[in-house]
Order: sequence, then structure tokens, then C-alpha cells
Amino acid sequence: MANEKAVTDPQGARSLGQASYSIAWVGIVVSVVVAVIYFSMLTPSGSAGSGRSCTYTYKGRCYRYFSSYMTSSECALKNGVYDDYYLHCYYN
Repeated sequence: MANEKAVTDPQGARSLGQASYSIAWVGIVVSVVVAVIYFSMLTPSGSAGSGRSCTYTYKGRCYRYFSSYMTSSECALKNGVYDDYYLHCYYN
């Protein structure tokens, strides 16, 4: 039926094709905008605009390094934050 419509109404088929093309581009633009917003929300706090690399976050703070092979006293020597539950150290 679509082929019959295209043959009998080439102008209508052309405008349907243009509408389809436009809708596809709008979908691509919306997808890119949503992806940018989504990934900007994933940026850990403390890294945006600070110029430093932020690899790990713990309790809303940004840390460059993480270790699970460190005691709390070793972590304190590095000015880090020790997670007593998981026994991890976050430090810069």
C-alpha cells in the first residue's frame, strides 16, 4: 500500500520523506542533549572547574586515589579519609 501511495502521490511521498528526515535529526539532537546532561550529572563533585583529576568519590568529596590495602593510621599519614565499614582509604 505504501508503494501504491508513493507512485500515485509523489509530492506526498516526498513530504513524508522530508518529515521523516527532520524527525530523525530532532531525535539525534535530543539524544545528544540528554547524554550531555546525564554525563555532566555523573561528574564527581570537586572535579568540575578545579583542574584536578577526580577518580573516586566518598561521602560527596573528590579523591584521586583509593586503597584497600592500608590501615587507618597509614591513611591518616596521607591525610586521607578511612572508611571503617569497607576498610578503604581515599586520599589525594
